[in-house]
Amino acid sequence: MKKKVVLLLSLVLVALCVARIAFVNATAIRFEARRHAVGEAIELSGSFINEPLGSEDYSVTVLGMERMTHDEYIERYGIDKAAGLDGDSTKSVICVEMNVRNAAAPDSEGSAIELIGMGLNLANGDAVLQIDNELWSKSEPSVPSGGLGALSIVPQTDYTTHIPYSAATGYVDSDNGELPAGTYELHLSSEPIRNLVVADVA
Repeated sequence: MKKKVVLLLSLVLVALCVARIAFVNATAIRFEARRHAVGEAIELSGSFINEPLGSEDYSVTVLGMERMTHDEYIERYGIDKAAGLDGDSTKSVICVEMNVRNAAAPDSEGSAIELIGMGLNLANGDAVLQIDNELWSKSEPSVPSGGLGALSIVPQTDYTTHIPYSAATGYVDSDNGELPAGTYELHLSSEPIRNLVVADVA
């Protein structure tokens, strides 16, 4: 009799757990996901990652994604072409060439797009990366080695930058830190619209 009571209670608990999971899934907030191609101008329209920073007038165009070594990034985009070279031939960096435009009125101020959380990942999950701020600071004098939380552009202007994502700033399913070729997804915003740029990186 005691075993039957325990079994009955267990079944009730399982049923309650299943019902709770179903309720959470049914009532969860789902944000629209939009996938974009390289070269497409993406109007952020106020979408953000963690907190709104006034991105209503911002648009982002990813001009390309390229796999390269740490040294190739410095030699191509570094302020000092010889500073920080490590001689490693591992393709451990994905460089995202990005154009950011602020179409706000000339007298507008205080708007920006969020960089913290702007992650890059392989579509199959074998690599999950964040911005390598230390490497980025070697090509952008305004970027501290500790990184930027947000990027603000003067109204009625645009700016092109080369943002490095590296094996040193995330998870890579690789023994030597080599980033594999494949389809990568760049997460520009998470809500109220999830904007992702999808690119095949050779």
